[in-house]
Amino acid sequence: MKVRSVALAGVLAATAAAGCGDVDFGTPQPTEAVQREQSVTVVPEFSVSGTSNLPGNLYLSELGLAISEIRLEPLSSDLGSIAYSTRNPTRLHFDVANGETVKLGEPVDLPRAGRYLVSVRLEPIAEVQHSDEGAAETISPSFSVAGFVAGEGVVRVDPRYDEKRSDGSPVPMPFDEDEGDEDEMQDMPALPTEWTPFHYDSRRSVFFTLNEVEFEAGKQYLSFNFDVHDWALDLVDPLLSAVKHTSDIGGEKERGIDVTSPLESTGHGAEALFENAEVRAIAEGRRGL
Repeated sequence: MKVRSVALAGVLAATAAAGCGDVDFGTPQPTEAVQREQSVTVVPEFSVSGTSNLPGNLYLSELGLAISEIRLEPLSSDLGSIAYSTRNPTRLHFDVANGETVKLGEPVDLPRAGRYLVSVRLEPIAEVQHSDEGAAETISPSFSVAGFVAGEGVVRVDPRYDEKRSDGSPVPMPFDEDEGDEDEMQDMPALPTEWTPFHYDSRRSVFFTLNEVEFEAGKQYLSFNFDVHDWALDLVDPLLSAVKHTSDIGGEKERGIDVTSPLESTGHGAEALFENAEVRAIAEGRRGL
């Protein structure tokens, strides 16, 4: 009996010693599952607003942005110093004439939630288009606008019917004479009956730093909004002047007067539009609220 007690005591002591040497009661390291819970998937969302409240003599039919980079720079020391960017360029084309004002971009994965500074780079994007005749490279402008303007002294044309249009369809017009209640239309100011089509195609590369956003863990929408109202108000006079004094209609007659050079020289391009641009982070569950 005595030998058994000594042996048993030795086994218990050895077990206790081994346990004290192997067990670490410190702070456990984050598991892969925990790290995934803290990560963020950012989905860029681009929207254009203010198109329904433009000056009566200006109509926007198209607006395009070629975004080569969306950059997210961490602002907290615990997030590190590595900036995150989209991998592929994003070409946005808003068919404003048909009510298309929202586009989604390519998601960006961040390892941790927190506060980030948002910047955007615009620059021309090269694209390869394939057809029966082979492949051809085209360059999308960094910023483009197309529409119609009416005003005293400008070139007077009626672009609704153009026999040289390849598809035979009329150019979209800024209004539909059959739409609207008759009583309401009597209270509205008279719209111009003749419009001059114009287009603006910038090839400049520009980098814009916007504002800071706070990301939560999980799926987030990085919502960019471009309010064109104030930009359009400032655009009318230089646009009328450009149309009045420019005879260059470019290589595509249906696109109208090319106002790129005069508007670019007066600073009414992407820089003016981005003055009223804003960006915010929206959790997936709060989107649309």
